[in-house]
Amino acid sequence: MWFDSFFKNLFGSKNKKSTGRFVVVDTETTGLDLKKDKILSIGAVVVDQNHININERFECFIKQEYFNLASVRIHGIMKQGDQKKIAEKEALERFLDFVKDDVIVGHHICFDVRIINKSLTDYGYKKLKNKVLDTGYLYRKLKPFLGYPNQVKQLSLDDLCEDLQISRKGRHTASGDALITALAFIKIKKKLMKENIQKLNRYLYRC
Repeated sequence: MWFDSFFKNLFGSKNKKSTGRFVVVDTETTGLDLKKDKILSIGAVVVDQNHININERFECFIKQEYFNLASVRIHGIMKQGDQKKIAEKEALERFLDFVKDDVIVGHHICFDVRIINKSLTDYGYKKLKNKVLDTGYLYRKLKPFLGYPNQVKQLSLDDLCEDLQISRKGRHTASGDALITALAFIKIKKKLMKENIQKLNRYLYRC
């Protein structure tokens, strides 16, 4: 899978000493309606310090009866596609085991957390209580220092890729977007530190 080879080529196989674990998460879904749409895929990678831990990554594709053909043009996940799919309940259990109680990072992350929570409650599980960091929100904090005017529109992940010079390889896959977001998160963290905005704790919240 491209995800494995890309990781090895980009980061090598050496482990980094951990002083704090962030789990960067992305989902692909049948749409954006929290009431009716379903999760098709969950991807996650782990950031320790300012490094992506290549030995900790998560990816699963989920069997769903409900399907929206319009969204296939974005994520490419077919109902009867080539990806090995597992039951939603199993996917959620694996994800909970992976994410533990660590801080979750994502781009517009509250959508991902809320649709995961919707699925969790459907199976009788408690909602995620993890604190989150949103790369879109964090990047806005850099705008005054980077010389950008205040923007009304939401910054897309593509906007961050362009501004931070990050490859879009794997875009619109859960694992690919998680990796892209992790790279953006690391760059944003470094820029925040350069501008003496070092404490991420002030930007933590729950969805």
